Amino acid sequence: MATSAPKFFPKVVKDKLVRSAKSKNTPLWLLAENTKRKAQWKRWTEEGTYFPVGQKKIHLPSFTITFNRTPNLPAKWANFTVPLSFNKLDIRDYLWHLYGVRILSVRSYVVPSAITSKPSPLPGKRRTYRPLNKKRMTVELARPFVWPDVPNKKELDEHFDKQRYDTMMRTRMKEAMEEDVGSRKAREELRLKAERLVQGKESWSSVDASSLSKSGGNTMELPLR
Repeated sequence: MATSAPKFFPKVVKDKLVRSAKSKNTPLWLLAENTKRKAQWKRWTEEGTYFPVGQKKIHLPSFTITFNRTPNLPAKWANFTVPLSFNKLDIRDYLWHLYGVRILSVRSYVVPSAITSKPSPLPGKRRTYRPLNKKRMTVELARPFVWPDVPNKKELDEHFDKQRYDTMMRTRMKEAMEEDVGSRKAREELRLKAERLVQGKESWSSVDASSLSKSGGNTMELPLR
């Protein structure tokens, strides 16, 4: 065990570290490193930031970060899904500048995607490929964050009329399908009329164009011969 403290500490701090190392039976270098980190953390906290801030500013980020709900992790740990190009310094800057969240450590890892398949242009065959991997980062928070409980059915009915919302969505889907059917009928009528015009069975007039536009169909202009 070392009996002398590093040179960058004052004499009073050195003597205190030596006595603490002898009483706790702890390596002196470890106590010195912890004392240095505590002093640095205190200075950073007083200044408002806890790491050297870069000069590059990003006003409109082109990436997406997902905060994952992880009930198995302690409250002081948070898990994020980040782009593959993200590093530990990026997640630290992102959380600090956008949300003012201090983190103590970061662990990053890449989750390989499972091999899957998709239809091939050739009939009766499929193409096998591996999608892009996902990168996740688990950070240690300076202050714990507890996820709110998942609302149950009773709370949803009290604060959010889920039954009314489901009814409204079904009505919208039904109206959209009816509009699609109406547009298909109008297109079919227009196709049949165009065939009759090409065969010379009917003649084109502006009255037909106005009636088609009023019924919701697309008008068609044919060259005069």
